[in-house]
Amino acid sequence: MVGMSLRNELRGTRQNEHDRYKYILRGAREVHQANPNVLILLSGLTWGTDLSFLKMKSPESNLDNKLVYEAHWYSFSGDSKIWELQPLNRVCAKATKWFNDQNGFLISNDNPFPLLLGEFGFDQRGEKQADNGFLTCLVAYVAERDLDWGLWALQGSYYHREGNIGAEETFGVLDFNWKHLRNPTFQRRFRLLQTMIKDPNSNLSKSYILYHLQSGQCVQVNSKNELHMRDFKKLTKWSYGGDGTPVRLMGSALCLKAVVMGFHQWFLMIA
Repeated sequence: MVGMSLRNELRGTRQNEHDRYKYILRGAREVHQANPNVLILLSGLTWGTDLSFLKMKSPESNLDNKLVYEAHWYSFSGDSKIWELQPLNRVCAKATKWFNDQNGFLISNDNPFPLLLGEFGFDQRGEKQADNGFLTCLVAYVAERDLDWGLWALQGSYYHREGNIGAEETFGVLDFNWKHLRNPTFQRRFRLLQTMIKDPNSNLSKSYILYHLQSGQCVQVNSKNELHMRDFKKLTKWSYGGDGTPVRLMGSALCLKAVVMGFHQWFLMIA
């Protein structure tokens, strides 16, 4: 056993910060005393989506560095209709800001704490526009920050759920019979997110990768300086100084240039 989550998705009219501080911390101390080796996962309010109250009050003791905060994020964490009605870049920017304000600030403030994206999910059939747009946004966020995560759900169906016999779980990685992947692109799309992208102990110079969110592949350069989409087993490293600066191939004088040909936009390597 690696860790224990004390209370899943606090919600309802009786949830409040005072009781949450009092009882969650008491439970965390009891767990830590009984087993000081396990991580202790603490979630926030409103179905596990809100840890913003920690901005006003210092987080609890880290319990010998065993304390981890947990956040949940779905397309319906807020108004799911905006994913269908507004441009994806605009909605993603709003959703990312919302998640940072609610939870992500914990890993970027002056006194950072570990944060786990303990639960997210999407309709694995790929039929819902809101989920498809949300997933692209979430994958970008997780990859950029190298967050650890947990997915809802593995199971493809239930014997009995909410009064229904043989109910299907469309968010399940497995199909109804638990024999195959519901979405054949699932493994490839999430393969990079299962690796360590940022090594805090590395002494190597900072570099970037070009990650294609829909396919899960990365842009690589071959011996002829041609661009290809490939799995990330051998990464091509790039340098980037921010808005208005070129994206350069590390170790060379080459950089990327966008060229429009007909209705398509292509990227070329130039000196």
